[in-house]
Amino acid sequence: MAGNTTRSETISRRPAALLSDRAPRTSTHDGSRHGGSALTAHPSTIEVAVEDRSPEHPRPRTPNLQYGTGGFGWHMVNDLAHTTITPTPEGGKTIRVLLPR
Repeated sequence: MAGNTTRSETISRRPAALLSDRAPRTSTHDGSRHGGSALTAHPSTIEVAVEDRSPEHPRPRTPNLQYGTGGFGWHMVNDLAHTTITPTPEGGKTIRVLLPR
């Protein structure tokens, strides 16, 4: 049936949703085009990792429903996955999110 999705279809879309939300922010928030992303399958989880040069951690903000200027991404990431942020040797950070398989 069109428009209906199963729970497993919804779960399988989560890594793509997280990666599509986080990866573009490496240039948006740190002002550079440097950084990277990776998607790794583990036995019981899927890991999405995004690295950028900024030492600043993401922070939630109130979503803007009137002008559509965002505010949904970090809330979505934290609602869908376990998140860790670690500093890189170069002074940036790596954000890792783990999703159950």
